[in-house]
Amino acid sequence: MTEREIKMFGCTKAQIDEADAEALGPPMMRIMGLISDAQIAIEVGMNEEARQQLNVAKYLISKHGFKDLAYPIRRMLGVR
Repeated sequence: MTEREIKMFGCTKAQIDEADAEALGPPMMRIMGLISDAQIAIEVGMNEEARQQLNVAKYLISKHGFKDLAYPIRRMLGVR
């Protein structure tokens, strides 16, 4: 599995989970940062790195979902 994970993500899921546990800020902000980094990688022709970054972003979305978007949207709508 590790070889497949490295090909898919550029590292193992365990390494992603460890970095995620130590990261600061809301998960969705970090995910958006990964997607932005992937866009830049595509722009400069680093397609494999972009693919891996997008896979990490998708993995983190599957792990965290969109739960940290709920509060700002509810607040914006005036819902408690």
